[in-house]
Amino acid sequence: MPAGFGMIDGGDLRRLLNGGARDDTGSNWSDGKGGTPIPEAVIEMMKEVSDRYGKPCPFKPGDIVTPHSSSDLRQPGTPHIVLEVKELPPEAQLGEVDDSDPQSSSSGFGRRLDMRFLAYYEGHLSAFWGESWQFVPWTPQD
Repeated sequence: MPAGFGMIDGGDLRRLLNGGARDDTGSNWSDGKGGTPIPEAVIEMMKEVSDRYGKPCPFKPGDIVTPHSSSDLRQPGTPHIVLEVKELPPEAQLGEVDDSDPQSSSSGFGRRLDMRFLAYYEGHLSAFWGESWQFVPWTPQD
């Protein structure tokens, strides 16, 4: 790993992918050629997500969570509440798959919808099914 490079937290993801992200030492994570993130940084982020993805839902109904900043969900840092966790049979391994989207190249194809959550969005409370790996516990400083 390059000198001065530490663990990348989700808060740095968007800046990193847009280039120009810096760690606590001030070193630039980009390749210095137009802000492209260095492959090692992207690989480290993907490994962290892969670790979360391969685990069962860590939450229970009533937990307050927020979308991880590395996810493509709206409102990272805002509180959401877990309504239901789908207990998946062992043969499902990584979860039941949503194959309702016929485009296998779509990010929606193959989703593991293992958690229902409630969010306050644009003046309304709305419930959604989602993938638990895209969430982290919410804390007021998020």
